[in-house]
Amino acid sequence: SPLPSSPPSPPSPPSPPLAPPSPLRSPVPPMLPPSPPSSPLVVPSPSSPAVPPPPSPPTPPSPPMPWPPSLASPPPAAPQRLFRTGSIRSCGETVRGDTTKAARQTGTPAGEHIYAFTVAAAGTIVFDTCGSGLDTVVSVFTSGLAKKVAQGDDSIACGKQAILTASLDAGAYDLVVEGYYKSEGTYTLTVGCSNLYSDGARIGPLSSPAAPPPPPAPARRWR
Repeated sequence: SPLPSSPPSPPSPPSPPLAPPSPLRSPVPPMLPPSPPSSPLVVPSPSSPAVPPPPSPPTPPSPPMPWPPSLASPPPAAPQRLFRTGSIRSCGETVRGDTTKAARQTGTPAGEHIYAFTVAAAGTIVFDTCGSGLDTVVSVFTSGLAKKVAQGDDSIACGKQAILTASLDAGAYDLVVEGYYKSEGTYTLTVGCSNLYSDGARIGPLSSPAAPPPPPAPARRWR
């Protein structure tokens, strides 16, 4: 006889579902130091008004500047020693010289010669440098080169040699003979005087300063 068949096995239960993957953990941020507490806001009390700071002292005014500055008085110049070449003693006198390497004391950049003279009475005096080997400039100053009163440069008669005609009062003067700009060399100077002037009176000759008179002789005592 046929064997009895075994009953069918029950179905296996379904397997549980897979758990969802856990999310990745984000990194923990580093801990920052706590910020210092902010200072409390000070609100002025209405009963105590704010006191302004004391004012700064005023700036003292600067001393006034002289105006215009160019008019400020310069310090007095130190007196300088004057070196004279010689003196002119009379009308009609002729002097000759050479200014090469002479000292420069006034006037142009060239060296010069200086002559002292005095005028005994007011009149016209002519200083003639015709025939000189130098392009001459002739000037008349009051004594000591204190003030220039006349100057001559070039002439119609002699070209580059000066002829100076000067009307001078009585007194002491200095005559300067020099070359134009830096010219130096030999010169010839002739001094001429006019015999008459406006009122027809005769003028005196040039002369050197008069020497002081000798002291009087002691009186002789009679016994």
